[in-house]
Amino acid sequence: MTLSRFKQIRCAMHPETAQFSNNGNKCHQLRHFICTFNRKVRKIFHLSPNASFDEGSVPMCSRICPVRQYNKDKPDKFIVDFFILTDAKNYFIYHLYCYQGENKANIDIDPTIRRLPTTQKAAANYILKSDIANDPNG
Repeated sequence: MTLSRFKQIRCAMHPETAQFSNNGNKCHQLRHFICTFNRKVRKIFHLSPNASFDEGSVPMCSRICPVRQYNKDKPDKFIVDFFILTDAKNYFIYHLYCYQGENKANIDIDPTIRRLPTTQKAAANYILKSDIANDPNG
């Protein structure tokens, strides 16, 4: 996909206002995609020992995006942050989680880790959902 095509598709995303969100989930527009993506990736890709957990961001110019953040020191002032688990050798995204700030709904978060800070919650949620903590191969 070319960069111009990617930008066209990205500009077509218009988040709904907060009044239409369900159960206080700030990321309800992307929830189905993120859950489907994470489920499908686990079926087709085995995570190598070269895993890296990091934060990524996508510029967002929509004023009604509930997960948009402002940072005056960045070239892109408004962004949406993602926590991603990647395979550093193959450049493959293995798990994706959208940063929602303080979100009391904790949709798709394991109940045992709901009180952790956001970054720790994202990493621990991945480990619990994918069972890599119980993987005998490492």
